[in-house]
Amino acid sequence: MADEEAKLARLLRKSAQLSLAARAAALILLAGNAAMWLVPELGYDAARLQSGLKAETPIAVTPLAFTFMLLLSTLHVGLLAAAMWEMARLFSGFSRQAILVPDTGKHLRRTGILLFLFAVLSPIARTFGTLAITLANPPGQRLFAISFESQDMVLALIAVLLLMLGHVMAEAAQIAEDNRQIV
Repeated sequence: MADEEAKLARLLRKSAQLSLAARAAALILLAGNAAMWLVPELGYDAARLQSGLKAETPIAVTPLAFTFMLLLSTLHVGLLAAAMWEMARLFSGFSRQAILVPDTGKHLRRTGILLFLFAVLSPIARTFGTLAITLANPPGQRLFAISFESQDMVLALIAVLLLMLGHVMAEAAQIAEDNRQIV
């Protein structure tokens, strides 16, 4: 019995730590994204990184393109940050021993939906990013490139898994609640 209590205490501690880590990660993602666009020396690297362009591809990033990319990437990264925040709420509930409760399924589903949206919108964000940072290039050097990356597909599948687990956990929580009321 003492061993089980020690395991539960470790789980509660780890969950509290993971909640803080997920919140910190969400804030770091948003701050890092903003810094990439607001610090001029980082902007060109950010433009290439977020559009997927190679180093030899000419770009002519205008202030309007920088502003557009800041807004686009903030919305896109915001989905990932929101998913991290939902994970933080899930871990926070775990740290308070709220494990097999309806909120567990709700937070898992929300995390899955947000991650799925992030994954599905990633190629679109890269496409518009490429267009925005090459629009000021001379004719013949403007690009409209659609790129799909393997991590987009993997993340989308993991997101669907979380979504399905959220549904399963919601059902399990409902069954557990029904059983508590019967006894």
